[in-house]
Amino acid sequence: AWEKTKHQFDPSDLSDDPANSQRIIIAPLALFLGGDALQNSVHRYNEAHGSSIEYNRRGYLMIPVLQMQTFFTKVINKIVAHVKDLIIANPVSYVYLVGGFAESKMLQMRVKIDLQLANPGLHVIVPMRPQLMVVTGAVLFGLQKGSAIQSRVARSTYGYGALIRYDASNPEHTRRGTQKCDGKTYVAVCQFMCLVEQGSKIQVSDTHTGRGLRPVSVDQTSVTFKLYSALPRDPYRPRHKFVDEVGITCIGQVSVPCIHGQTSEIAMSFGNTEIKAKAKNETTGIECQADIKYDFSSL
Repeated sequence: AWEKTKHQFDPSDLSDDPANSQRIIIAPLALFLGGDALQNSVHRYNEAHGSSIEYNRRGYLMIPVLQMQTFFTKVINKIVAHVKDLIIANPVSYVYLVGGFAESKMLQMRVKIDLQLANPGLHVIVPMRPQLMVVTGAVLFGLQKGSAIQSRVARSTYGYGALIRYDASNPEHTRRGTQKCDGKTYVAVCQFMCLVEQGSKIQVSDTHTGRGLRPVSVDQTSVTFKLYSALPRDPYRPRHKFVDEVGITCIGQVSVPCIHGQTSEIAMSFGNTEIKAKAKNETTGIECQADIKYDFSSL
């Protein structure tokens, strides 16, 4: 019953022209909330917000279209603002509006007006059934043979952490402290070593590698690489230098057997839908795959 009721309400029904439909009718909520409790809630809400939502004993809520639109205003504002930021960072000529919420005429109108005013010449395209486009695209993608994606633009900067020798005259070093190993002094925090810069075009077949990395201790039996992503930075600020800086997130790590006197390398590549990384002992040829954490807010 709940599923049937839920599907009777569809945000796509929200009209950008109140003259087309004066009220949105939702039914029958009384089955789940209780008639008296729902009527009291509606009364309190109307008094508090100056609204004119109506409820009848058959369990129907009747909400004015303009009132219903206010429920989605904050969400739509955030969507539009986010897309504007994306276009500023990566200018495009076409924007495709897809997904379930893309059925909403209210969202379509706001996206078209706001984006095209801010970006003259921009085309906003809404497919006939935007709610089906994501799943249709996923199926077509899965059915394609070979690599469907040849290249992509890196949304973040990617790299690894490495110990560096301590320099007492460098303020970046002194404020991070020191650690000692075999009588040598290193900065306590690893330096961020960039492999891929945010905004760069990367080919699916390319591998980005850091080579010639050595154990710092004669007692080491392995080398551990921690992998990091760095969020897009302010273009007026210097590049990231150390892994403890704001905006840098550890996305995985990998260890490879490597003793004193041997060297190792770390390599990252970008497949159709995933990031891959592996460490290799350059002396013995042993390879180990990295475990990448797919937290998409940081990747």
